[in-house]
Amino acid sequence: MKSTWKIVKLEEVCVKTTSGGTPNRAIKEFWNGDIPWIKSGELNDDIVVEHEETITRKGLENSSAKIFPKGTLLLALYGATAGKLGFLGIEAATNQAICAIFNDENLITKNFIYYFLLCNREKIVQDSFGGAQPNISQNYVRNLSIPLPPLETQKKIVEKIDAAFARLDEAIQLQQQNIQRAENLKKSVLEEVFGGENKSWTRTKVGNAIDSIQTGTTPTMQEPRYYEIPSYDWFAPSDFDGKKELNNSKRKLDIRAIEEGKARIYPENSLLLVAIGATVGKIGISRIPTSSNQQITGIKFSYNILVDFAYYQFLYIKDLIISEASAATLPIINQNGIKKLPFKFPLDIKIQHQIVAYLDETFRAADKLLAEQRQRLAHLEAMKKSILEAAFQGAL
Repeated sequence: MKSTWKIVKLEEVCVKTTSGGTPNRAIKEFWNGDIPWIKSGELNDDIVVEHEETITRKGLENSSAKIFPKGTLLLALYGATAGKLGFLGIEAATNQAICAIFNDENLITKNFIYYFLLCNREKIVQDSFGGAQPNISQNYVRNLSIPLPPLETQKKIVEKIDAAFARLDEAIQLQQQNIQRAENLKKSVLEEVFGGENKSWTRTKVGNAIDSIQTGTTPTMQEPRYYEIPSYDWFAPSDFDGKKELNNSKRKLDIRAIEEGKARIYPENSLLLVAIGATVGKIGISRIPTSSNQQITGIKFSYNILVDFAYYQFLYIKDLIISEASAATLPIINQNGIKKLPFKFPLDIKIQHQIVAYLDETFRAADKLLAEQRQRLAHLEAMKKSILEAAFQGAL
């Protein structure tokens, strides 16, 4: 950072910082009016226009919600989107999880503040962890130390960042398109295999094509011996990484948890399905006997059905699984729901092997392309971070 730049508190260069509010949801007259109401989850590090909800004038007057002018700089204070930024593209109110920042235009530009907050987002979020979720206080925001170069220098810095980001964003968009093409390739081959009439195939329900189905459990953590000597993988949804085969769970079970009936073992070559929670529909194959927590259901298919064939068909019907699970407040598809899912297969096991070989080869090629594109995308994102760091060190 240049020695000629002053370091000031954000509140010293702002007219004010404030937050919004939420009208009482139990009072219908406060909602579905003509005032846009922005939630923290709708901040997108860009211009914010889209919004799910609106409030009425009565709702505004009977809550701490405020109407902020178009162009207001916004910062998400807590929750999963803490640290996200945005500029209002419309006149709107916000909820209390959003901080509105009003700069003193004679001292600092709002775009300079925006890029400073973006540059320091990781630290800001880390500093805010005091509980289960990040919570950035208004006091923390006001007391942030920010470099203060002359106003004209700020404008030049912003112009350089804008120009560099515009070029990088074009490259990022191209990489994202390439990633989407690779994802679409995988979907298209699944559609090719499973989307046709397949007249010679047997059509049934999952329940008629399996030997067993069982849901995992969590042995009490109050008994450390259940986790003391790692004997079996014990999978949780976070262990599902998008690969076909499940290996090396983060936590392991002691055999005593099995022997005492506190956990269940799925037989080798079982298909494991995340059946509860936000990641419902994730799947993987365990080649060896294994266990899981209660969010996962293990399915052992009949002798005449390859588990790899079933894996790809479950990938194909993933959207159906998610839609069936989403009928509940907490996404969940129980064993009966799984058994009712449609399933079809050729009786000739050789055809199943051929299909699996074809899909394996195609998915390997697509996954290799995806890995390369994601690596390039990560490099481009890292370049943006480097540009911001250089800018606020006076080296841009």
